[in-house]
Amino acid sequence: MVQYLGTTSLSNRPELRELRWQRREAEVDLALGRNQMLPGLNAAFESSQDVGRAASSKRDKSPFELEAGILLDVPLQRRKARGKIMESQGKIAQLMAKQRFTEDKIAIQVRDGSSDHLRPDLEGPRKRSVSKGTGSSGASAVQRRC
Repeated sequence: MVQYLGTTSLSNRPELRELRWQRREAEVDLALGRNQMLPGLNAAFESSQDVGRAASSKRDKSPFELEAGILLDVPLQRRKARGKIMESQGKIAQLMAKQRFTEDKIAIQVRDGSSDHLRPDLEGPRKRSVSKGTGSSGASAVQRRC
């Protein structure tokens, strides 16, 4: 029963949901940093051809032209990307520690809450016996109840 309460409590808590979103954001930043460390390869294609009627009597429209190009970009200064990676890894570690701490705190709250319901009421009989013995006479206690 306590195990079931613990798992449902962990899945429904908004603070854990927020920590999971923050961790996903940090993981995206980490992926971005790793991507920035890689070389870039870009390809470009351009084509052109004059269309329509002849613009002059010479019929000097250009023939079909096709241009292709490849651009290789190798980042030599990678300090920014390395810094992004290290920052993201630190943030992920911090968020994981916060998540473990919050999960432990919730588990303790659930365990304490369920143990309050499972243990017998110890203070109830003591309060009743104290209240019965505080009256000046048995008759006045009966009168108060009525």
